Amino acid sequence: MARHLLDPLLASGGGDIVTGLAIPMSVGTLAAFMDLPDEDREQWVAWVRQMYDPRDAAAAGAATDAYYGYIDDLVDAGRGAFVRMLLESEIDGQRLTPDEVARFMRVLLIAGHETTAATLGYSLHHLAQYRADLGRLRGEPELVPLAVEEFLRLSSPVTLQARNATCDVELRGITIRRGEVVALGFACANRDEEAFPNAEECILDRTPNRHIAFGFGPHLCAGAHVARLELQVVLEEVVAKVDTIALDPDRAPEWNSTGSVRSLMTLPVRITARETRDNESDEPVEITTVKE
Repeated sequence: MARHLLDPLLASGGGDIVTGLAIPMSVGTLAAFMDLPDEDREQWVAWVRQMYDPRDAAAAGAATDAYYGYIDDLVDAGRGAFVRMLLESEIDGQRLTPDEVARFMRVLLIAGHETTAATLGYSLHHLAQYRADLGRLRGEPELVPLAVEEFLRLSSPVTLQARNATCDVELRGITIRRGEVVALGFACANRDEEAFPNAEECILDRTPNRHIAFGFGPHLCAGAHVARLELQVVLEEVVAKVDTIALDPDRAPEWNSTGSVRSLMTLPVRITARETRDNESDEPVEITTVKE
């Protein structure tokens, strides 16, 4: 999937790498995970793009209704292995209702799409600005998993979490009453100098890197492993195939200024492909031993 999305950008010398790669990669991975029909791919990618576009609230609402209706229809028809697995599952001896299955699939989409796409966009934005880091990853591709963690720390796509106070508590002179809603701006913890020396710098091989981009404790993101793998695969493909990537001087990136997720809506770039030598083909090479 990553190769399929990256190749057209390389062939055209650039484009919007958020709408062309980050968003469809994120949505496509979730769709594959949820076993959504391949023939519907273009339709649900279009819906999801519109759902998360803050510039047209009415269109976003209509796309949300259409997508949720689509999920409801899949569940009602029991279509796809993932839907059938959920419908046949039991929790404490009780089957999930179709409505519960549909709601669970919606949560997967909301929790897993925008956050991963945001981190992908941030990572590519960084590499477009700092060519030395792309060069280092090309020379040391084994650093990609560590770089993923550093991009997660710096991007901190989810900036806020809301909690309800379970009792009265005083915090630094402020009394929080039981039942009050507290908004925790926990992303700033990922740039705490006491936890991360030179916290504002991107250090690709930073270790240890105990960031909380996925939350922490009992609220740790259930899809963290899938997101990490997705980010790693995309960066591996970029490192292997891209020679240069730079911000398009004629078109500025657009940042999403609403909600609690910090993300890029567009990221126009100019991009060139690495020259592939004969012994660097993507296809496996069969080695034949010739006896003198």
